[in-house]
Amino acid sequence: MPGTDRGNPDGGRRDDRRATLLRYVAFQVAGALGLLTALWVLHVLFGLAWWVIALVLALSILKDIVLYPKLREAYRPHAGLTGGETLVGRRGRATTQIDPEGWVRIGHEVWRARLMDGAAPVRRDGPVVVRAVDGLTLVVTGEPEGAPQDD
Repeated sequence: MPGTDRGNPDGGRRDDRRATLLRYVAFQVAGALGLLTALWVLHVLFGLAWWVIALVLALSILKDIVLYPKLREAYRPHAGLTGGETLVGRRGRATTQIDPEGWVRIGHEVWRARLMDGAAPVRRDGPVVVRAVDGLTLVVTGEPEGAPQDD
C-alpha cells in the first residue's frame, strides 16, 4: 500500500509521490491525445501549420507541469479510503470557536465540527486535528499551538 512502508527511511512517501505523479500523467495523456487528434483534423481540413500544432502541444504540456503542484492533492491515492475517512488525522484551524460545535478549515474546505467527548474547547483560529467523521460532521480535538497544519 503506498505511503505505509515503514521500513523505508522516508516512510513510503516516495512511493506515494510516484503514484500521485503517475495518476496525474495518465489523466493528462488522454487529454493530450484528444488535443493532438483535434489539431490533426484541423491540419487535414484547413492546413493548420505544423509549427502551430507543435506550439499548442508544447503550451499544453507546460500548463500541465505548472498546474501539477496545485492539483497534486486531488490525484493523491488514499490507500482504499473513501469520503470522510480520508480526513481522519488531518490538521486544520477552527474558523469559529468550537464549544462543543463549530466550523473548521481542513485544507481548502470548511467543515462543520464538534469536539470529541472530553476534549477542551478550541478557540477561533486554534489548531485542530480530525479524530473521526460522523456523517458530514468532523469530530476534532485541539492541538498544541505551533503544530504543523495540512495545506
